Amino acid sequence: MLIREAAQLRTTENPTEAALAAAAQCETIAVRLAELGGFTLRTAEQLDHTDTAQPPVADQTTNTSLTGAPEQPSGPGDNLPDQVAEQALLGSLLHAPDVVPEIAKFLRADDFSDPRLAATYTTITTLHDVGELIDVSTYESSADRQKASHTNHQRVLSELRQNQPSTRPASLIADLTTAAHHDNTGNLLTPDAQLRMARTVLADAARRAVTQAGIRTHRAARATRWGVHRQHSIDTATTVLAELDTLAQRLGAAGHPTSHDAASQLNGLLDQSRPDRASTRFTGLFTRRAERDLIHLALRGNTEVLRFIPQDFANRAHANTWRAIQALYDRREPVNYVSVYTETRALPARHRTTLSAQQLQHLEQRDLISAVSMTRSLETIAKSALRRNAATLETSLHDVATNRDLSSSTVVTAAQAGHRQLTNQIQASASRTR
Repeated sequence: MLIREAAQLRTTENPTEAALAAAAQCETIAVRLAELGGFTLRTAEQLDHTDTAQPPVADQTTNTSLTGAPEQPSGPGDNLPDQVAEQALLGSLLHAPDVVPEIAKFLRADDFSDPRLAATYTTITTLHDVGELIDVSTYESSADRQKASHTNHQRVLSELRQNQPSTRPASLIADLTTAAHHDNTGNLLTPDAQLRMARTVLADAARRAVTQAGIRTHRAARATRWGVHRQHSIDTATTVLAELDTLAQRLGAAGHPTSHDAASQLNGLLDQSRPDRASTRFTGLFTRRAERDLIHLALRGNTEVLRFIPQDFANRAHANTWRAIQALYDRREPVNYVSVYTETRALPARHRTTLSAQQLQHLEQRDLISAVSMTRSLETIAKSALRRNAATLETSLHDVATNRDLSSSTVVTAAQAGHRQLTNQIQASASRTR
């Protein structure tokens, strides 16, 4: 129907009347469709009013992010980079670069969240080192300041166009100048204000670095072979720890207070991975079988497997049963399915989830597994424990990094403590599988 009306619009002698007639027909069709579909039409005036009105307040309980997950409220959980501070800092350095040597002692180009801003910071520091930038604030007349500012802009633009043409230097310089002059943090041309902005940039970079540290460590832990997997995890954790140490030193040089008791305040970052808080339904089939092999060996008198601890088990019932077995061995009492089941009944209430007497009897009376199967089971348990601990470390570091109630120094110190703890756990697991 609409096609027919359009054809008439092209062939009619009076296009205006034909257009009005076609519009009336379209409106009639829209009304009928609305009645059939059960929705309400809005006029152009209503749409214009909707576009200019304030957005509705979202329900706090159903806020979702772009990923579909519940969105955390802004404030303590907000870990977005403060690009206003980054742009304001660079814009101020374009006009007053004399503070660059002080800032360069603790701030690096990779601390900026945007590669374009990082390239601009590198260009400014390089030009200042060779004496190519002018301190605009030292000129008294407006004409002289404008001329000096133009000179700085042209020199930075020339370097960016030559080395970083993809940064669109002209628009970038304009944005930086606008951010420097319209930021509400005070006079950004003073050295104190510039140092304050630089500390803010570094603090945000430290939180992002801590989050990435957890991700890198978790990825390194997800390998298929225990030998390669173990050494790669140790190497990655050691490298990340060295980077965190350097970051902590830069925070100290920037004047951020160092929290010496952060490790004690945030002790037990990996506690969430312990069996007391783990759900048995997330235990993989191979891990479950390996843990039962370990209990089977202990019931058959193999004392070498006692080097494992309950925290190495992913299944809660297996971990609590292992507690009972270790208690019997520590008291030098006989270990069999009857004594182990009796011991499990004496465990605290939070450890009462254990294997049944029938399950223990079956594990004790089954055929003894081979040495090859035993080695495979030990490596499976060690690898599973490391993966859980690394995953928990990633989650914990993300929570710590996004907590704005904690200082950036405290966040970095917590990340250092978490990586040292994980490294110790890897080495302890390696000694148990030898």
